[in-house]
Amino acid sequence: MEIPLFKVRMKDQVLRRSSNTLKSGWVGQGVEVEIFESRLSDYIGNPLINTVNSATSGIHLALHSLKTEGRDEVLTTSVTCMATNLPIIHNGLKAKWVDMDPSTMNMDLEDLRSKISEKTLCIMIVHWGGHPVDLNKLSEIQDECESKYGFRPVVIEDCAHAFGSAFDGKRLGNHGNICVYSFQAIKHLTTVDGGAIISPNKDHYERIKKLRWYGLDRNDDRLTQNVVDAGFKFHMNDLNATIGIANIKDIDDDIKKHQRNGFHLSCYSIVNGLRRQTKLRNSVSSYWFYTILVENRSSFVKHMNSKGVEVRQAHSRNDTSDCFGGKADLPSTKLIDEQMVQIPCGWWVSESEINYIADCISEGW
Repeated sequence: MEIPLFKVRMKDQVLRRSSNTLKSGWVGQGVEVEIFESRLSDYIGNPLINTVNSATSGIHLALHSLKTEGRDEVLTTSVTCMATNLPIIHNGLKAKWVDMDPSTMNMDLEDLRSKISEKTLCIMIVHWGGHPVDLNKLSEIQDECESKYGFRPVVIEDCAHAFGSAFDGKRLGNHGNICVYSFQAIKHLTTVDGGAIISPNKDHYERIKKLRWYGLDRNDDRLTQNVVDAGFKFHMNDLNATIGIANIKDIDDDIKKHQRNGFHLSCYSIVNGLRRQTKLRNSVSSYWFYTILVENRSSFVKHMNSKGVEVRQAHSRNDTSDCFGGKADLPSTKLIDEQMVQIPCGWWVSESEINYIADCISEGW
């Protein structure tokens, strides 16, 4: 038995639809992108969606779109894909590291509260493994900042792990923040590579729509336009969108399998030396993977891999890289980085296999 941590999902319709797009002679940004954005809007429940060529580009645009007004600190967590935090550097901003909660693996909101200052530009959160951050508590912290410093920091939600997740009955992308989704190869929904940025209002949406394509309005004569807001080449193309259109069909069936498997892993018996990731009661997780903290991680990984179950640490601390200026004092992040392991729970894992995984864990290591 071999159970991988990640697997690429391509629905049966992908080849047929992609072939039609290739034969059409139009593979740049066109009608397929518009259709895919419409399908995303219907699924998420928000029309203010611009697709991009990657979630990294989406986060870059999200940061680029902010009015700095002398503030340059982005409060963010360290254990995440570099795609979350490298755009901070590329926008000339500073990462200010916030500790993590070992229970949820998300940002420690109390530590966040203590680190907000007059230099805070925005708060970057990651919904780890699909488990939403407490957006109500986060909004309260924004209110406190506004009362104390006279401004309300923008929240950027990195939703790369969380397609299909919801908080307080609404899918992520409907809580008044800037949200960025990833459609990279191994995500719940893939376009091979790509992403989407959801705006909090129409003005922001229209600005992002131009910024993703040089700062130009594609509906106007590009030869006579005066570009005021210098943009980028971050748009999605029709071939990627075509794959997304095919894969979003019945996506809930796949996500339900993730959720079934993740819920099962959250219910197995307590094992000495192991702590499970927990989620908020008023949230729905899409369980991109399941995270645990284990003592003697190397032995655990060796034990599980010997049983044919691929487990490993998916991401490590960003703040240890020289480009960010040095390691921060983050005690809970240190613990998480030393003990975290990701367990496969995706659509490709059958009910018998998820039982097998739980049994292997329960054996101890």
